[in-house]
Amino acid sequence: MAGDVIVTVTLNAALHVSYAAGDVSPDGVRPISRPGYRAGGRGVTAARVLRSFGHDVLAAGLAGGTSGELIREDLARSGVPTAFTVIRGESRRVFRGSASRARTSPPRSSAGSRRTTGACWPAPRRWCCAAACPTGCRPRSTARW
Repeated sequence: MAGDVIVTVTLNAALHVSYAAGDVSPDGVRPISRPGYRAGGRGVTAARVLRSFGHDVLAAGLAGGTSGELIREDLARSGVPTAFTVIRGESRRVFRGSASRARTSPPRSSAGSRRTTGACWPAPRRWCCAAACPTGCRPRSTARW
């Protein structure tokens, strides 16, 4: 890295784990793919996008455990240099699944809570993003998730 470097800091980096499910077979079994892993978190995503535009970046923050190692490895494969501080705890994981039918509920984090993202994803409007969504959509109910 030479010249100016953009440093992004992600204090709560995530490892996105995705699975794909096939169609149900006649015996009632639905095959599941091997998991795919991708580093996530706002600063991590910003670093990856800036790198794709040719900027010199450095992704920094906190990452720990096996998830933290996979986050650093994924960023290295993407060509994004890292300077994460290793922590004792495990970095969070976000699980996502896809199937042949439309998704009817939002993705869930490893803690099981519904996640909100700040950008709409293909789902019914009642499961849309946070109230401050830049696209203007709002959850239909005021119930807390």
